[in-house]
Amino acid sequence: MKFESRQHDIIKPKLPSPAREPIALCVLDQISARNYITFVLLFAPPQDQPLSSESLKKSLSGALSVCYPLAGRYRLLPGDKGLELECNDRGVDFFEASMDEKLESFEESRCNALCPCGEFPAEDVTEVPLLLVQLTRFKCGGWSLGVAMHHSVGDGAAMDLFMKTWSHFASGGHDLVHPPCFDRSFFNSSKTSPALEYDQDYTSLFKTSAKIKPCMFRFTSSQMQVLKDQCDGNYTRFEVLAAHIWKYSTKLRKKAWKEAKLVIPVDGRTRLPGLPKEYFGNATFSAQAIAQADELVAKPLSFATKIVHDAIQNVSGDYIGGFLDWIQQQHNVDMIPSLWSEPIVLTSWARFSLYELEFGCGKPVLVTSPGVRLADTVVFLPWSRDGTMTVVIQLREEERENLLASPEFLVTP
Repeated sequence: MKFESRQHDIIKPKLPSPAREPIALCVLDQISARNYITFVLLFAPPQDQPLSSESLKKSLSGALSVCYPLAGRYRLLPGDKGLELECNDRGVDFFEASMDEKLESFEESRCNALCPCGEFPAEDVTEVPLLLVQLTRFKCGGWSLGVAMHHSVGDGAAMDLFMKTWSHFASGGHDLVHPPCFDRSFFNSSKTSPALEYDQDYTSLFKTSAKIKPCMFRFTSSQMQVLKDQCDGNYTRFEVLAAHIWKYSTKLRKKAWKEAKLVIPVDGRTRLPGLPKEYFGNATFSAQAIAQADELVAKPLSFATKIVHDAIQNVSGDYIGGFLDWIQQQHNVDMIPSLWSEPIVLTSWARFSLYELEFGCGKPVLVTSPGVRLADTVVFLPWSRDGTMTVVIQLREEERENLLASPEFLVTP
């Protein structure tokens, strides 16, 4: 792979930010991982007119006027007690590059080159750009759009909302009917206070590892049906595939784990009355599936699927309210138990609308992600148009080889 050219611009909002005071981040923002959420969208060569980078920048500028916190920077609270958002319109980083190969020959496993996502240490957090974009043109006329949003400003659903906003402006739209909501006051105090207990180990922010690399596995609709046929009950495709990944990931390491845990971030926008679906911030809560490792590996897939299903259903409004009460009683946000410090964390972007986005030259032919180098994390990418699910798993080399050698994991006939 070789870039023939690469240039860098700063894109600022079309209109000044309306925020006169910094936005105080809520506790869910403070404890989120200080890394980037990344997507890469690949597009076929335009049939009519070539892609205009100036048009793309113009629509991005319009979207930033609506999603104005993304054009700002973090500011440390006094005493290093977390972060707040300074909406200072410093802008976002926009890279434009050209590659010396055709889109059809590009391997998805190399998609990290299409996304301008670096690693930023915590001490430099006030200089971290909250959004980075890379437009890459292929030799054939195809192109890609790599986008990275810093996690402390919002979760995957927030990023999906931004992408839809940008697509709206790129397609010639004007004012949004339902603009993003940046008001964090909903999480300043919980709405319910049930007597719930949370037994979690205190951990600092986790570290990435160069030994961990993203590995991609695809499960077609027919493979998904094979898995569903193994389960009793009316379970979703997500629950069945999540249980399948959990079962075989545990099998790889069952000597190291007596108790197997699967943590699934659940979107609070669909479970908290009064929280707008357009809420732009972090609003995910952990569903925790727990089983004895030996039992999970030995029993049928339906056993794991029921545990996953019940764990997700357990994340109710009362559960979330109790969690918010508990977490706000902690005194040091840097030592709050990480929502991600469990053996396996599975994040689903399956419901995101990335395949339906328009930027003036057709919809994406492929949506992918380079992931992040965090051990034992799994990402479900959006369902493709033919019903295929691409799963990105962060693995060590020997673990990858073990999974590739397992016909049961790959669901081969």
